[in-house]
Amino acid sequence: MKTLTGGTGPADEVHEEVVTAMAEVGINLAGREPREIKFEELRDNQCVVTLGCSTENVCPATWSGENRDW
Repeated sequence: MKTLTGGTGPADEVHEEVVTAMAEVGINLAGREPREIKFEELRDNQCVVTLGCSTENVCPATWSGENRDW
């Protein structure tokens, strides 16, 4: 199973508050950069999970997998 993370309109950098909070639970995000998910990357997935964000710019017209919005 392959997992992709990203957004449809990512920020320029990971917010410092997020870096700090994740470090408190042992996850190092220092130096990480947000990335954009493109439709081409979604095409071969069985399931796409969105977190209440807009996906209007990522047209799933030819994608027939499962979509879950948390």
